[in-house]
Amino acid sequence: MDRLVILGWYALLAALVFFALFVMSDKEEFTGTAVNNEGLWQRLNPVLMYLPLVLVSLKQILQA
Repeated sequence: MDRLVILGWYALLAALVFFALFVMSDKEEFTGTAVNNEGLWQRLNPVLMYLPLVLVSLKQILQA
């Protein structure tokens, strides 16, 4: 299996985890914990969602 496909699956799973952390950060139970970093989770989620697209694009550019 291609390494980019495997990396894409890992990025998807990590993006789902960060999305869950982003949703959980609004809850009162997580105030004062590491989960409370709402802005961090909000920014890491799209970075990981677009990572496979960027890597595939770079691979195509470098092969041209």
